[in-house]
Amino acid sequence: MWDFGSETLGRSTILGAIFLPARFGKSPADSWMEEIGMVELSKIMEKERGLLQRKAKLEADIARLRTKEKDVARRDDTRRKIVLGGMILAAVAAGDVPADFVKRLVRIHVADRDKKLFVASPFEVEDVATESTAADVPDAVARE
Repeated sequence: MWDFGSETLGRSTILGAIFLPARFGKSPADSWMEEIGMVELSKIMEKERGLLQRKAKLEADIARLRTKEKDVARRDDTRRKIVLGGMILAAVAAGDVPADFVKRLVRIHVADRDKKLFVASPFEVEDVATESTAADVPDAVARE
């Protein structure tokens, strides 16, 4: 119990003085609590805004890394194809692989729109519209 001059107030009276004045208007305790709440709310909102900005930056970084990864994979795939083509040309020139075998591979595995790339080369396909037949497929390819 607290003693305030001539009145002795109990704990429930003081708590009532803080929480009940809503019926009778705002007390100084109410405005103080609202001010504290607003400050805390603005700090929370500011922290949330900062976290959302950080999240957006991290998501952009991830997207940029994924794009870079795809570009590297595409570049490596292109280089692999170029090296393989150069290797086949060198093998044909050295006589290790017959030109007719490569010509059959071009006829079977190259799309019609790309066959024009082999015009005036040892691997030129005479009839671009000709479909491949079972006789054209080498044994190793036919087994796959």
